[in-house]
Amino acid sequence: MIDEELKNEFERNLSYKVQLCIKDVYRPQYLINLAAEEGYYIAAKKLITKPENTEGFTKLLLEGRVDLSIENLVVQPEYTLLFSKEEIRMCKQRLGR
Repeated sequence: MIDEELKNEFERNLSYKVQLCIKDVYRPQYLINLAAEEGYYIAAKKLITKPENTEGFTKLLLEGRVDLSIENLVVQPEYTLLFSKEEIRMCKQRLGR
């Protein structure tokens, strides 16, 4: 069972990162649209399980702003309970950790 309070905190944090991304790097429209339909948590799970880097992650990587990425948020210790070991492993791999 997922901790709803923790999930809500994750979603608020990701929403904040999206706002910073819009201000500092680019507008992640696909993530915004997906989150509007399904919420930031489900959107994040869908994007981090793609076999290749997403366009958004690549843009953030090229700009030196992976701190704004979903992957960076997923690997934070406070959120690891929300994701499977495989999802966390994939995020760490993308981040080069």
